[in-house]
Amino acid sequence: MSNIDQNLYVKNTSNVNGLSYLPSFKNEYDNDVDWPRWFDVKNGIPNEISDANKEALDDILRKVNVKNVIEIGISRNDTRSFTTQLLYAKKGIYCGIDIEDKTFLNDHLNRVYTIKANSHDQSTIRSYLNTIGLKKCSVLFIDGWHSVNTVINDWKYTDLLDDNGVVIFHDTNYHPGPNLIIDAIDRSMYRVVKYCDGGCDWGIAAAYNL
Repeated sequence: MSNIDQNLYVKNTSNVNGLSYLPSFKNEYDNDVDWPRWFDVKNGIPNEISDANKEALDDILRKVNVKNVIEIGISRNDTRSFTTQLLYAKKGIYCGIDIEDKTFLNDHLNRVYTIKANSHDQSTIRSYLNTIGLKKCSVLFIDGWHSVNTVINDWKYTDLLDDNGVVIFHDTNYHPGPNLIIDAIDRSMYRVVKYCDGGCDWGIAAAYNL
């Protein structure tokens, strides 16, 4: 279960494939905010991505035939980043989506592409994915803006997921969107595994396509 007080949100009827319900905070809270003000943070908030998170990502990627990768929210900490791990693991196309310019990563010879865009601009992003020949992905990594509304939006890219693909969420312990959405995932369609759950760690989770 989510570590958010269940009295703070409601479970709405879902019209999104793969989600059993759509969580939303009640009127006094903002579903577009990306900050853990409603969490118990007595253990402190981590300052950086932990080695445990990186080990968890390695474990997840070993379980999947990693061909094409879509990363929403490109990592900012260079050689120790999730982006580096994804680039190392991918056998096909990598596309990173970020509101900041990350074109320094572009390497078209090795099929590495980035697009500066808000993930809500699905029309522009999907058009770009078609342009670079990315029709399906093995890995959808969600680590952009962590509000409830944005993570629901980002989940909608799962229609591009391979039959044996995986959706990976970062910040599942401390941010509202990933924390609530992973509990809303339809377990008849996905096998959900939480890593680094609880304690003073950002947390990471995987939803494996069944």
